[in-house]
Amino acid sequence: MLTYATPDQLAEHVTAAQLDQLDDGDAHRYLRAATQIVRFATKNDLYDATPAGLPTDPVLADALAVATCVQVREWIHNGINPLAGTAGLTPVVMSAATNGSSVSYNDTEQASARTRLLTGLADTAYSVLRTAGLGSSMAARR
Repeated sequence: MLTYATPDQLAEHVTAAQLDQLDDGDAHRYLRAATQIVRFATKNDLYDATPAGLPTDPVLADALAVATCVQVREWIHNGINPLAGTAGLTPVVMSAATNGSSVSYNDTEQASARTRLLTGLADTAYSVLRTAGLGSSMAARR
């Protein structure tokens, strides 16, 4: 399966503490999941590719790798496990009561943002792609 980045490349974009949050082998699985999202975001882009599907242009290949790593970094930072899907998202506490006192949170916007991050490309990853000329929503022509 095509993967735009390696665990070694991921280690350049996350801290050791963030990597330690992943179970053994999850770095590869997170990178594969992030690659699918990056690939979807670049589906209209036209570039020469190797038989493996990677761009022959090293600048574009690097942009895809960095965007993939940034996507994984955002998942880790926000406590999102892409392998578990929406069922893996931690429920947002809307209210709590203890001994007569209560606290209520209105985090529906935060919950929506986390769901979007699970299934869509993070803004920071998209910026990496756009800087390299990738991630266009326009159909490519030669």
